[in-house]
Amino acid sequence: MNDKAKKYVKALMLFFVAGALICLYLYYTKVVNAPVVCINNGCDEVLSSPYAYMFGFSVAGWGLLYYLGMAGLTVVLLNNFNKTLFNLLGIGLLWGVIYTIYLRYIEFFKIGSICIWCWSSVVIILISVIVFVLFYKEINGNKEQ
Repeated sequence: MNDKAKKYVKALMLFFVAGALICLYLYYTKVVNAPVVCINNGCDEVLSSPYAYMFGFSVAGWGLLYYLGMAGLTVVLLNNFNKTLFNLLGIGLLWGVIYTIYLRYIEFFKIGSICIWCWSSVVIILISVIVFVLFYKEINGNKEQ
């Protein structure tokens, strides 16, 4: 893997850590039953809704596990690039996009409130997908040379 490709992986790692920190904050507020710092009431409404849990565990907790897993995957990929890990990263991002779309549907149509913290996670997922596509192009572009 060349230096440019490594920069893409490091950028992904940074975004996943940022996502983990956001989810950690939201999970922490859930555990200690504290209000979320928010510009509106949307965050508390979303995080206190029945949809804030999946399989009995906080969605913020699941998000934390997701982002930590993706960050860990980038660490391994950075140190030992192989096609399987690369594909796993792509599948993980695809899952992140699909689940993010589902959560936005719930937010808009079931809860009727908007959480800015949740939307920061949307931005992280979308930027991560863009960086992954650039990474993909870099990896495949070098194979053709």
